[in-house]
Amino acid sequence: MNFECFTSLVQEYHYEEIKIIGRDALVSGRRIHLAAMVRNGEEAQLCILTQKEKQPKAANKGVRSDKEANREYLHLLSHSFSDDLMGVQKLWTDDLLLEFTSAGMGEPSVSDLGAFLLLAQLTAAGWKLPKDHPFAAEEWEGLLLLRLSFACPSMRLPDPGNGSMHLGWHMTTHRSLIEKPVVLKIGKSGAQKKEQAQIAFTFQNSEGAAQEAVCYIYQVSLEDPWEDQDRRLADPQYEKQMLEHMSGEEFAQMKRQIEEALQERCPRGKYFPVLEYECTLPLQLQFASKQYLDARPGHSQTAISMMIQPPSLQQTGAHGLQLKNAVIQEPVSFETSEIEAELTEAYQLVPAREEELVWL
Repeated sequence: MNFECFTSLVQEYHYEEIKIIGRDALVSGRRIHLAAMVRNGEEAQLCILTQKEKQPKAANKGVRSDKEANREYLHLLSHSFSDDLMGVQKLWTDDLLLEFTSAGMGEPSVSDLGAFLLLAQLTAAGWKLPKDHPFAAEEWEGLLLLRLSFACPSMRLPDPGNGSMHLGWHMTTHRSLIEKPVVLKIGKSGAQKKEQAQIAFTFQNSEGAAQEAVCYIYQVSLEDPWEDQDRRLADPQYEKQMLEHMSGEEFAQMKRQIEEALQERCPRGKYFPVLEYECTLPLQLQFASKQYLDARPGHSQTAISMMIQPPSLQQTGAHGLQLKNAVIQEPVSFETSEIEAELTEAYQLVPAREEELVWL
């Protein structure tokens, strides 16, 4: 830090307009404190204080340790902070609609000069927490300062403190850790679909409620990712299309890079297990081998984003539910007949929604 940087930072946190709100509200059942809205030019920012979610100390490290097994890392990811407010896409009050542009999140801290200058500006403009406020005695390490930015072409701030205020979200995905063991028996691709296993589990939905579900597992087959890749790279029509955008040398280099990346993730002669399943809840399920989950980093760096679609999105299983596919993202040999695996996670699609803040 030098005075040139300090001056630039002070200018960045000097606002043309500050509108103090200083009110608490409930969003999705969670208490937040709306400190103020600020504006510079055509950008407005909503400043929010909220408590951190409780999580394991290890989840605060930010860097994965080589001593952590893949299972432990999965736990850290499931507890890592993911604030619902960071997914806001629009804000509106009785008199103005603002579209979301970006977001920032961090602890209020003397080591974060930006956050410190923001709080100083708000305090100078008249904002303060009441002495009896639940956040007032909270150590700053337990709080988060959220800054949601919005386009403000009218160059005027709404007045949410004296009326209704709404927030809108786009469609999102909610994730829940499951960890249920299962032994998967591998059969031939195209074999008759017979139920080989059932897994009953509890899913924690996006509203925090527990829902009971059952997964019915059918065929598990081995898929060779090299087949489609080789076919595509050898297709003259594909090459012709690519050469419209790159030189022959660049195309050859791209092929080498693709093949090297795939070789690293799934060496030739190895296969990805793909299983078909039904689920009594509309969830996407993820599976992993026990060997992978118990291994340390370096045992397998073969995770690859591989999506297999069923022959028909309308195809149903024996229970009348939609058949879905899941890929175990670690390759195995062709001789593999069964895999000790786990249903590790479930994902719920959360539709776009709107909510009016409940003022406290």
